[in-house]
Amino acid sequence: MSECPIEQLADEIQIREVENFNKEAAKELLQNWCINVSENMSLARQSMDLSDFLQDDSRYKVSKKNVVIVGASPDLTDADILRIDTNVTDVIVTNKNFKRFMDLGIQPSWVCLIDAHPISRLQFDFLEELPREPKGAPGPLPEDIKFLISTTVYPATLWAIMPHTESVYMFNPHTYFGGQARLSQTWAWMNDREELEHGGSVGGLALVLANMIGYDRVGLLGFGLCEKGNPEWTIEEAKKRDHIYYPDTNEYVSIPQHFKAYLAFMMEVVKDSGWEIINLSDSPVLRHSPLLGQSNINDFMNGCYK
Repeated sequence: MSECPIEQLADEIQIREVENFNKEAAKELLQNWCINVSENMSLARQSMDLSDFLQDDSRYKVSKKNVVIVGASPDLTDADILRIDTNVTDVIVTNKNFKRFMDLGIQPSWVCLIDAHPISRLQFDFLEELPREPKGAPGPLPEDIKFLISTTVYPATLWAIMPHTESVYMFNPHTYFGGQARLSQTWAWMNDREELEHGGSVGGLALVLANMIGYDRVGLLGFGLCEKGNPEWTIEEAKKRDHIYYPDTNEYVSIPQHFKAYLAFMMEVVKDSGWEIINLSDSPVLRHSPLLGQSNINDFMNGCYK
């Protein structure tokens, strides 16, 4: 085993529900996470604490019992987004969806981010275009838009957001290592932010957040968790995916191993939650889940008015 601590952790990492996990990818991921957590240390300490928010009834009390969690599936349309009425439901968006919602005039309640990749910075360039204040700085975002951000997020992304809002809540992503203390425990000791489990996906994080806040009714919109088969895949590439045929709709889809892990985590959250969660997406994987109710955004919104 390597003497490098990062490589030792990567060698011992246990990724649940994923077989044949690429250890080289794990090493790179862990290295990026550790670098980002270090660079984000001061901002993490300045951020707000989610546990304080949840314990303060006057701040987090849910006036709307419904929430729509919006993923970034390619099938998500502007028409679906525009059907969301924020007067009767809260909205949790993920990553790049934030700009799309703001462009459409739909203000989300929460924005969740976990992306450690530099490309995530480009998704927030539009903040520099906000109306300028007298001193020339870009204006603030509305106070009731809250951000839940991993300490492993790409630092420049965090620096792009922080000047525009004080409603940033940061957390350390829960990490699993065989026989050792969690790396995230060390991070929590250093930056004084709690650990949260998200199963590797920002959609999983949004679902955990909705469960912690305590909504009665949750809709999932814009979730895919599968892909169409590609005849150009090699045999080895095809073997890295599960392939499922749904005869009732004559659909054939492929599920990469990381999507399989995301789905497994989300379904565990659903089973443990005890609240009503309804799939509003076109994904055949979610449409055939026995744990989810099935509807569409129009009918979900009609139920919010009752």
